[in-house]
Amino acid sequence: MEFVREAGRVAGVVVERWSAAGNDRVVTERATLRADRFVLAAGSGNGELVRRATGLEMPTFTSFHQLPYIRNAPDLDLVQARRPAGADGSRDVEIADLPVISHWRDIYFRPEGSGLVFGVHHRERQDDDYRPRGGVIDTGAFRMHVGMDQVLVDRMVELMPHFPALSSHGLNLGRSPADIAGGSYYMNPEELPFEGEVPDTGGTVFYAGSGCGTGFKLGPGVAWLLAQRLWGVPRADRLVPSAALSAERATYFYPPGTSREELLRLFRPVAAGGRLIEMGAAGIRPPG
Repeated sequence: MEFVREAGRVAGVVVERWSAAGNDRVVTERATLRADRFVLAAGSGNGELVRRATGLEMPTFTSFHQLPYIRNAPDLDLVQARRPAGADGSRDVEIADLPVISHWRDIYFRPEGSGLVFGVHHRERQDDDYRPRGGVIDTGAFRMHVGMDQVLVDRMVELMPHFPALSSHGLNLGRSPADIAGGSYYMNPEELPFEGEVPDTGGTVFYAGSGCGTGFKLGPGVAWLLAQRLWGVPRADRLVPSAALSAERATYFYPPGTSREELLRLFRPVAAGGRLIEMGAAGIRPPG
């Protein structure tokens, strides 16, 4: 997609219609769509859209998150509970009665049917189009290829002494990445979503998104804040009157040519000269 600029502002976008020709795509039609305002809300594609519209670089990066499954097994024997399900709660389902979140150990378990899924976090900053590659468990006695990425395998092995469920025979790490559910977190140094105006667009382009799994949970509120911004609602009268979920809370747009290495430094903890402030799912704590 291309942006059309006129008199210092973004005035339109060029979109293409294409058809498949073998392994290639053939453009069959191009059209320019014009509007007074544009909202970039493409998830992991937002950084590239900002770059195309303005040349500016952003400290936003993909962190692929896999959720391996642990089925109930004799060596685990999860407690089961019946819970109401359906829109009217008219039927019951049986689930594992064991939700756990450990901010200290940076791991969580959530019921999934009669078993669990678990997630562990990592600090590997990946390309926006990253796809998991799998990893290797090597105990010295045996070596096994699994679908879970190496950075997560290493973290899981480190946590096994503290969470016996990770050593269960019910653990499924998959033979390939396709065997494990997962998706991309689009990260920024505060690990919180934000909305706001993209500089150097004449007030025509706006951004909404990023911010780990918390960004997903807070997405509706961030979208409402952006809508209020576009309507001209004064800051004091908005859903969140502070800049806690807005672009004004920190710097997100950097000059063209700013290197990835420079932007990655922002993901260091504040004490190490970076800007990373870990929030987790416990709440909002903006910098400052």
